[in-house]
Amino acid sequence: MRTILSSLTLLAVLSGCKNDCQQLCQELAAYADEECGLTWTEEEIRQCMADHKRSETTEQERLVCEANIDGLREEWTCDDLQDYFDKDGGSGGEGSGGDDTAATASAG
Repeated sequence: MRTILSSLTLLAVLSGCKNDCQQLCQELAAYADEECGLTWTEEEIRQCMADHKRSETTEQERLVCEANIDGLREEWTCDDLQDYFDKDGGSGGEGSGGDDTAATASAG
């Protein structure tokens, strides 16, 4: 329950002005947590958001993110997310996921 409340609080704070890649960070973290039991820490979500702010992304990258937000849950399985978390050094169900550059890159 604490994790859910913490996640909701973080999403509320971060839900101000954001671009599509930052939205994808949030969607990926929420999907991983809600459907697969994989957790990014609040710091990792913040880092993903910082790594994907408008000044750090190109127009093309933002278009790729935009094209993949709605289909994330249909395109990625929990096994895909587990592989992604493992590749990025996360520890799976109780661990971390790193950044979402693989999601952005594989989406294109």
